[in-house]
Amino acid sequence: MASLNDLKNRMKSVRDTRKITNAMYLISSAKMRKSRREMEASRPHFYASQAVIGDVLRNLPEIVHPYIGDTMETPRPGKRAYLVVTGDKGLAGAYNHNILKLMSKLDQDPEESIIYTVGEVGLHNAQAMGYPVDLSMHYPAQDPNISRARDLSSRLVERYLAGELSELILVYTSLHKTVTEAVYRRLLPLYRKDFTQFMPPDDHRPPVYLPSPQAVLDTVVPNYLTGILLDVLLEAYCAELEARMMAMQSATDNADDMLEQLSLQANRARQEAITQEITEIASGARAQKKIN
Repeated sequence: MASLNDLKNRMKSVRDTRKITNAMYLISSAKMRKSRREMEASRPHFYASQAVIGDVLRNLPEIVHPYIGDTMETPRPGKRAYLVVTGDKGLAGAYNHNILKLMSKLDQDPEESIIYTVGEVGLHNAQAMGYPVDLSMHYPAQDPNISRARDLSSRLVERYLAGELSELILVYTSLHKTVTEAVYRRLLPLYRKDFTQFMPPDDHRPPVYLPSPQAVLDTVVPNYLTGILLDVLLEAYCAELEARMMAMQSATDNADDMLEQLSLQANRARQEAITQEITEIASGARAQKKIN
């Protein structure tokens, strides 16, 4: 059995670690509440943009536009692009592992696909996999906001319209209440079936789009894509915080269990030391009586 001093040192180390894991849990919990509020606040504008796009597509089924995939007569030129959203650091359970596992299933031909990343973990792994990673498109995963989403959206749309990208797919972690799941989601091109639930009924009066339906889509779709990216970045960040909270709670609980076991061992070692000391005193007293 370890000595009493060794057990005390181990208990001190575990207590210090527990303070860190508990503090990380509390910090993640506070950030989680803030990010959830921002995510819920961003969605009304996002739904309004969906409704406008659905209205245009419903009233003008023959419209041709580069954003709308099912109006294209021939496949778009360019590479398939993936925007992979990971964390900037670990200590979040299986959060990064699940995204990297999904990332490993992407197209394995770097000549046909390209990866954009949000988060340091995704950047380093994409480079290790041999993908051409555009560093100018790299963003940190911490503190997602509308400014960052708008900048990212404008860069991606610019490359899509220039014919560099044929398709853009998001790879991120979706959060359903407290359940997280790594998923794919197509960002571009858009398809009519994605807006079916937002299309108004047939009996409504057809609206007039000024200056033109194409101009309306030119304005609304980039805002819609910005809304999607902001929602995805916030949702992924919430999922990361949720995973970190669970990991830190588990670590704190394990520390409590370890302290309990160490405390029992320390008490046992202390009792054995006291018993040994009493035995030695009693033996010394008997020996002294024999001498006298």
